[in-house]
Amino acid sequence: MLRIGEFSRLTGVSIKALRHYDDIGLLRPALVDDDTSYRSYSAAQVAHAQRIAALKDLGISLREIAEIVHGGDLCSLLRSKRNELVRDIHASRERLGRIDALLENGAASIDVAIRRAPARVGLSMRTIVASYAEADEWLTETKARLPEPLRNVERGALWHACDPAARRIDCEVVYFAAAEPPRGFQRVVLPESSAATILYSGDWIHAYAALDRALIAHGWTMSGSKLERFMADDVVELSVPVRNAS
Repeated sequence: MLRIGEFSRLTGVSIKALRHYDDIGLLRPALVDDDTSYRSYSAAQVAHAQRIAALKDLGISLREIAEIVHGGDLCSLLRSKRNELVRDIHASRERLGRIDALLENGAASIDVAIRRAPARVGLSMRTIVASYAEADEWLTETKARLPEPLRNVERGALWHACDPAARRIDCEVVYFAAAEPPRGFQRVVLPESSAATILYSGDWIHAYAALDRALIAHGWTMSGSKLERFMADDVVELSVPVRNAS
């Protein structure tokens, strides 16, 4: 029989770990002295300890190892772990690409993140104005056209085409409410999407510039119009649905 210290030296498993394995039933000593409580292991258990260490080195948890020890399917577990590692590799490569893009194009776009935008239903009205000042006035005016119960729901603005030099700004106000459209409004559904998103308060020029730089730096392709969602305390969420983004 091998005392716990000798068994630890042979297997490379610490005494603390061996005691923990005993507590959770993963690797119990072959013998425990009734008087001293000293633990002893058999030579056959060396291979058992080495297998535990090898599985741990593959990133397999002690809970999963215990399942294998008690008759679980090792090949099935390894296949599952392999699939998990492949997903991790893909995610790491995607993050690496984003870091490289930031290093190459400047880190100003770091505030832009890919978020999963849920599907949203709303009431909308669309117009074309000559300037952003007119767009702001129009967005304010639309609120007065709504029934009183709808005036305080969350709202946003879709910017479909913006060409101030040509005095053509195509914008659409959206009130996020699942209600019957009042006169002049129509029901709109914004589909679920992956969206490049940035939050800002006041400094919209920086936000738009950062978003545009991020689109170029990461090779994201816009798949819809930019959306400003007006939130509490003058915070605005600027987002645009994109393709080629994980």
